Amino acid sequence: MKPLALITASILAVASTGAFACSFEPVPPLQNKRVEQASDCSFENGGSQEWITGDAAQDLGDGKTVQIVRAFFTSGLVVSDCSTSESIVVLGPIVGETSCGPEHRAEGLLSPEGNLQIDSSKPLSEAVVAARQLDLDVWLSAERWNMQEKRKDRFDVMCGCKNFYPELNSEVAR
Repeated sequence: MKPLALITASILAVASTGAFACSFEPVPPLQNKRVEQASDCSFENGGSQEWITGDAAQDLGDGKTVQIVRAFFTSGLVVSDCSTSESIVVLGPIVGETSCGPEHRAEGLLSPEGNLQIDSSKPLSEAVVAARQLDLDVWLSAERWNMQEKRKDRFDVMCGCKNFYPELNSEVAR
């Protein structure tokens, strides 16, 4: 085998195994923008790399809200209980693999479109059980999105509660 063909074959073999590291172009600190969260709770520029975005929050009823949040190749549902100030993230099912890990998609996950049924009259712990029965990954706090981020790079996970249920909890209304 010729040396160039051998090198090309080696590169293709390594690329097909996913051995390339997960990487993306970092945002220089001076260009990093503050999170912009709109009145409907949608936002962009989340995280130090500005790769976290969120759709408008929706009212589930009975003091609970939901919002789709996306980070790079993953999306999840932030489900908040406005009366307890608790929140969870239900990651969507895995739809593919990237060099950075599994690709999750939460769009269309909730019933009636999808299989996940969240009974807004029940505690969030029951939503966790329902999600895990569907083999979905669950984070027990939506603040995980904001871990190790500077204040300007964090989004308000309880924004939907402030919009739909400001009277339920004094912690939320702040």
